[in-house]
Amino acid sequence: MFTTTGITDSTESLICQRCPYLEGSSPQDVLRELEHVKLENEQLRRVFEIAVEAFKERDEKIKQLEAENNTLRSKIQDLHQKPFVISKRKKEKQVDNESSLSSSRPRGAPQGHKGGTREKPDRVDEYIDVFPERCDCGSRDLSECEKVDEHTIEEIEIRKARVICYRRHYRYCKRCKKIVSARVPSDIPKGYFGPAAMAVAQYLRYQAKLPFDKVSKIFKDLFGMEITQQALVGFDKKTAHQAEPLYKMLEEKARWSKSINADETGWKVASDNAWLWCFVNNQIVLYKIDRSRGSAVVEEVLGKNYPGVLGSDCYSSYNSVKAKAKQKCLTHYEGEAKDIEKFYPYDEEAIAFTSQLKDIFKRAREVKKDWKVEKISDEEAREKAEEFEGELDELSKNPLKNEEAEKLRARLIRHRKENFTFLRYHDVDPDNNIAERALRPSVIMRKITYGNNSDTGAENHQIMMSVIETAKMNGVNPLHMLMKLTSGREFEELKQLLLGNCQQGAPG
Repeated sequence: MFTTTGITDSTESLICQRCPYLEGSSPQDVLRELEHVKLENEQLRRVFEIAVEAFKERDEKIKQLEAENNTLRSKIQDLHQKPFVISKRKKEKQVDNESSLSSSRPRGAPQGHKGGTREKPDRVDEYIDVFPERCDCGSRDLSECEKVDEHTIEEIEIRKARVICYRRHYRYCKRCKKIVSARVPSDIPKGYFGPAAMAVAQYLRYQAKLPFDKVSKIFKDLFGMEITQQALVGFDKKTAHQAEPLYKMLEEKARWSKSINADETGWKVASDNAWLWCFVNNQIVLYKIDRSRGSAVVEEVLGKNYPGVLGSDCYSSYNSVKAKAKQKCLTHYEGEAKDIEKFYPYDEEAIAFTSQLKDIFKRAREVKKDWKVEKISDEEAREKAEEFEGELDELSKNPLKNEEAEKLRARLIRHRKENFTFLRYHDVDPDNNIAERALRPSVIMRKITYGNNSDTGAENHQIMMSVIETAKMNGVNPLHMLMKLTSGREFEELKQLLLGNCQQGAPG
């Protein structure tokens, strides 16, 4: 009789007797063992299938990550090669444009374009006549002719320094029986260098951004004048002392101005870390060098209760000062948004947030432009400010998973009433560009001179740069301003030259 496995009982017994491993086991025991082994094999097969599926998923994930990695690598390479790529594309575009326009119009300026030429000088200091010596045929028998062609050029004259000796004469008074001397005029320098030399030295220092050793070399090479670096430091100190009353006046005007923008940058004083602060509006530029980057510097310049509108970035030192209103720089917000889009291009939530934020700011800037050209009224601009604030509130009400985007969202909420102030005050800008531009001359000078070697040098720098940049802001030639300073002119004359009819006062 056959069993369920197809083997007879006698066969099973024979197998159990002859197999050393099954000796003493009954057929039923063998069948149970076979079923157990079969079950184990089935379980192992299922585990193997699960492992195979897991490996397949892993391989697909690896392929996906490799694709993303290759995409990021290509973007990084594009960023490194961007200047070359841009120039190449521009060149190709220019070639395409030239080829497409070659049949429609000739190359060159558009039709009707009025070319620009240099204006002819209003005076001639020297005439140099050039006469022909012979004709093209070789004859030298030439007679006079009234025809003359003129070609005027402008040239500089490199001269040696003039040495001026002021001789003070004495006279005998027949009435008093005394010998008297002439009074020294106020415009005669008391030192050994004239006001023009001192003014040019200061100009080279603060406008050409040259260190003292380079200024000394220029004076020697161009004018044959030996001026040591120590003498140039003396010029600096003397001119700054003359300009100090003007600097005090600028401090006072900054404190009571209608609006002002502020920014700061790193500086060096005697190799120690310091900060160069800048406070600027459309009339004055005030610099201050301090070893602190704290709010005490802002309070020292503007006071704890500034009566105007303060524009700045989101640095915390500006928060302690109370002002009539504040405006945070939209360009800084937009820069942070662009960085988020650059470093997190696959974060859809963060990208959606930054895109909407930039759109709100773009539309707000357009409203500002319309307000400036009087396309909209003051009341309409203020209503728009309220609308934009509402949009920004709606955009930033929900937390973001991206850490950088969340920081930006929190900053927008923290400065909620300081983001659209430029739509409430006509003379307030939506960014802090005016302060950043005012810092640039000193930043360039820092790269060349590495800051100041002493506290006195730092004080001279803040005074001279404040006066010179304020003069430029009001359309005054800085060299002309320096000539007046080095000539020892009175404060009222210097003030009138520097500011003219500039008015001060807090906003109403």
